[in-house]
Amino acid sequence: MEIVAKAIESMRIGKPVLIYDADGREEETDMTVASQKITPNILRTMRKDCGGLICTTVSNNIASKLGIPYVIDAFDQSKLAIFKNMHTYKDSNSKPSFSITIDLNSTSTGISDIERSATIAEFANVSNIARNDGMSMAAKFPKLFKIPGHVQLLISSKGLLNDRQGHTELSIALTELSNLVNTATIVEMLSDDGKALSKRDAMRYAEKNNFVFIEGNDIIERWKYLQNSIN
Repeated sequence: MEIVAKAIESMRIGKPVLIYDADGREEETDMTVASQKITPNILRTMRKDCGGLICTTVSNNIASKLGIPYVIDAFDQSKLAIFKNMHTYKDSNSKPSFSITIDLNSTSTGISDIERSATIAEFANVSNIARNDGMSMAAKFPKLFKIPGHVQLLISSKGLLNDRQGHTELSIALTELSNLVNTATIVEMLSDDGKALSKRDAMRYAEKNNFVFIEGNDIIERWKYLQNSIN
């Protein structure tokens, strides 16, 4: 079975996939799982084995339907002088993916594996409904979630991999290829020296734990091929 098919199979059954962006880019590997498949055990593995920032990605389309902003846009509209002229990503053609942080209203502190996974699972459910009923879910969103919280949302670029090829876009593209709700939960893998885990060590970890390791280019090629087929 070729690598993209293996990654799709893992995503569909809720098994983490390790996505390496590209040589010469960030050169980082993110553990990735479809948000609708999140469990406290998976979140615990992400927290203990990876060490980076656990984030939940969402497609630009769903974020727009829910009225979720890029945080840089929210800051620009705040009229607070401290946020003016602050540096953003070196890639001036794309906005920083960061959005708001949320907790499910029913959570207490929101930080435990159980509560964070509950927030992510409900966000995936809301995102699924929003695909066809965005107006209704946008109205319900503030009643279901509270801010700030312990789940960091990231919004993909509008053109997805045509605009930007970071882990936010790669994870959303993989959910598209898997016919899943367009939200994934990701975390950077770090080494004991505090730096990004090397590609070689990430591949060793994947082999040891029977996880799929896939490079960004493999996802990009399959996604663009399907986009061209549709168009």
